[in-house]
Amino acid sequence: MAGMDKVIHLQNVAQINSGYQFRNDSPELSSGDWKFIQMRDVDSDNTIIPDAVIDVDPKLKESSVDKYLLKTGDILFKNRGAKNGAALYNLDWPKTIASHQFLVIRLTDAGIIPEYLAWYINSETARLYFKQQAAGTTTLLVQKRTLEELEVIVPPIDVQENIIKIGSLQRREKKLIERRIQLKSKYVDNILSEYINSMREI
Repeated sequence: MAGMDKVIHLQNVAQINSGYQFRNDSPELSSGDWKFIQMRDVDSDNTIIPDAVIDVDPKLKESSVDKYLLKTGDILFKNRGAKNGAALYNLDWPKTIASHQFLVIRLTDAGIIPEYLAWYINSETARLYFKQQAAGTTTLLVQKRTLEELEVIVPPIDVQENIIKIGSLQRREKKLIERRIQLKSKYVDNILSEYINSMREI
């Protein structure tokens, strides 16, 4: 199976562009019918939180719409901060743009599944590459060129699909474990509160 894998640079299979940057007004002051995804709208598991996304009016020129309009399967890459990450855009909103806080990746090769590419960019292999490229800098900032030159291991489609399934199960398990910890913590807090209050009544 490993012998069938391809190794390619991301720039050879995808287009990469910066997200949209508001020039004057704050996005919150320009309510409209476009969805505007910002870094804060992506959780720690690199999943977009639909309810957190605000509506804006970017006042885009017709010639710029295609450049910024998100399509299903696009990947939003957080290229700055302590932890980089790739979030898959899989929502069915007709008019959506991403903040300039992201580099937007659009696949041009049908041999790569968007979910797989997002998983790969979030993998330890890619994270190590980004850290090495940013060595010596105070803030982890992944330049567009660095992302373009990322080597991506591309297995056959069936293997990509299996990796996607396993990754999905892993995220689900993580959420269940976190939920269990939260419930246990709340239960212990309640027990201790009842105990300390009972001491006051003695």
